[in-house]
Amino acid sequence: MGKEPKLSFANESVYGKVNTGVVWQQVTVTEPEENIGAITYSSSDPEIVAVDASTGQIKPSDVKKAGVATITATIAANGDYAEGSCSYLIVVVDPNAEVKPGETIFDFTTTNPYGMTTMSGNTTSYEKDMDNPVTSIAGVNETVIISFDGRYRSWKTSNSNELRVEKSNATNPASSLTVKVPEGYKITKIGITGSAVTPKYSPESGDSPDDDFNSVWIPTVIDGTSQVVDEVTITADPNQLKISKINVMWDASGSDMKPAQLTFAPNVNGIYVNEEAEINAVNNPEGRTITYSIAGLNADQYTITPSEDGKTMKVRVNTPGTYTLEARSAAGDGFRDGFAIMRLNVYRHLAVYVADVKIEQDEINTETETYIRIDVPENAFLYYKFENSSTPETTADDITDENLLPGYTLYDNGDDIPIPAKTIGYFNFYIANYGYKSPIRKIALSFETGVTDIDANTEDGVVRLFDLNGRQINGEPEKGVYIRIQNGKASKVLVK
Repeated sequence: MGKEPKLSFANESVYGKVNTGVVWQQVTVTEPEENIGAITYSSSDPEIVAVDASTGQIKPSDVKKAGVATITATIAANGDYAEGSCSYLIVVVDPNAEVKPGETIFDFTTTNPYGMTTMSGNTTSYEKDMDNPVTSIAGVNETVIISFDGRYRSWKTSNSNELRVEKSNATNPASSLTVKVPEGYKITKIGITGSAVTPKYSPESGDSPDDDFNSVWIPTVIDGTSQVVDEVTITADPNQLKISKINVMWDASGSDMKPAQLTFAPNVNGIYVNEEAEINAVNNPEGRTITYSIAGLNADQYTITPSEDGKTMKVRVNTPGTYTLEARSAAGDGFRDGFAIMRLNVYRHLAVYVADVKIEQDEINTETETYIRIDVPENAFLYYKFENSSTPETTADDITDENLLPGYTLYDNGDDIPIPAKTIGYFNFYIANYGYKSPIRKIALSFETGVTDIDANTEDGVVRLFDLNGRQINGEPEKGVYIRIQNGKASKVLVK
């Protein structure tokens, strides 16, 4: 038996939409830090959600029908470490299906409910301490998700079993569980039975007497209207919770309304940290008013500026990481609330080395022959080209790689790319993965020469002129400094 590896997903459960997709996740391995065994991904039900076995990618076409699937990442045994795995839950809904009122009952009176490990006696362990802890569960009708946080466990009593959720102590905050329903649904009531049920609800409950349950949550009523709520957190505050059953009642958030039809295509994008990038906005065929946000970030950590025509948006994020960009529209004018999600990868600026020295500015002196090397992020690919070089550009018919732009070459990570002496122009590159592409980064290539008066129309050979931004000049140049290319030689020239 080797050491136990440590791996996890950022979210224990997510919702997906048929033909729209899901913000899929890649596993994070914190131990071992190096010599990591091969990682593979699998789906518990590929007829609902399929997953790429090597990357964990889930394309929109992989989200096939409503239902529940568990995505598992498995790391192979390697060196001192044994095999390990972790999972996250996907509940897929059909946004075009009719939503009817329903009820989901979660019963914790059985042994090992929902895959949890039932404990008893003097054990001090909790579900999170198990080899494969259950962190989220879905109801039998595949609509409601309950996610757990903190210290909780299935517990055997003298008469039955129950779910115990611990209150705060000197070293741990109060534990909780969160009840969620998907877009287009609302929670109309939560009823809890058990031997000790005095939780704190967020949002707070409305006036809710009900003799059928030990504790009840219902939406608050404001100005005569019951509030629409799709997520309720139940916290063991001030006391420990001992729960037998949780009944969740739900309905359509607007059963007589049409869906807003919001979608992202593509639904994955990548940008550089602290650099404004233009990406696709949400598809909004019904012309709803859209509000954008990035889950997990404060408002001062990002900016999103939609274009006037609503087809693109400029995004800047000041913290690297993987995020969910959300687009929402409020219910009204005969439409339900709209919601769409995009996976947004925010990369640190790549380290670029010239002759093994990291450059601080995007320019390289090519007076002598040199070489360039780039550190590429894990699970990404880098593509590059020399602008104004004589390399023939790839045509659209030649491209079979969905990440490849015409004229670019896939970089073999760690290799040195030679740059001939006296090269003038730009070294362009971008990173990409699974169909999305980062903004193109340009590194200027130049060298110092003397400045000479010239006649741009000299007849002793073909002359090409470029401005200092690397753009070729066609026709008579205006006054200024240019780069002159003739017979394979480059020089700076002054045109008067």
